[in-house]
Amino acid sequence: MVTISSFVTPDDCLLAIVIGAAEDLPEEGRYAALIGLAGEFQVPVVSIFVQHAEADRDVNEQPGALVLCSHYADPLGDESILQAVNGHNRRKLILAGKASEGSVTIMALSALARGFDVHVLEDVCQGSSDHVHAIAMNRLAQAGTVLMTALQLRMEWTAFDKRLQTASAAAR
Repeated sequence: MVTISSFVTPDDCLLAIVIGAAEDLPEEGRYAALIGLAGEFQVPVVSIFVQHAEADRDVNEQPGALVLCSHYADPLGDESILQAVNGHNRRKLILAGKASEGSVTIMALSALARGFDVHVLEDVCQGSSDHVHAIAMNRLAQAGTVLMTALQLRMEWTAFDKRLQTASAAAR
């Protein structure tokens, strides 16, 4: 039976975009639509650059995206980033990033260890090859993350939003 708790609801989500030190900065526009989607549903966004001196212009210029830099391989090991993530008081972490086998994997495993419900947007992550990406996604699924696509996320947030609107109209 599908219940409202089966949905990934925007009111309990935080979107984290993580880019690691050895990774090239993402091509312009890669995350703009995802950040826009989060804004549409009032989901906070934290962009984390691991050991980067400068943040990606595409992410940095998006309204509503808090851009942080970390000098730790595990961004949640950085107290300021952990506080920023915990400060939103949301237990579902939606992850996207450039290297599925690197920064995305480390962030996801660290978040799981800290009790977060972790969802990885498989189509908004990229590995050094398709094969490496598939292995990383398999590892994350085995560890307990939920793999989904950005379209699935949009559909679930939209379905939840419509349920709220229907319930609000019925209560009047």
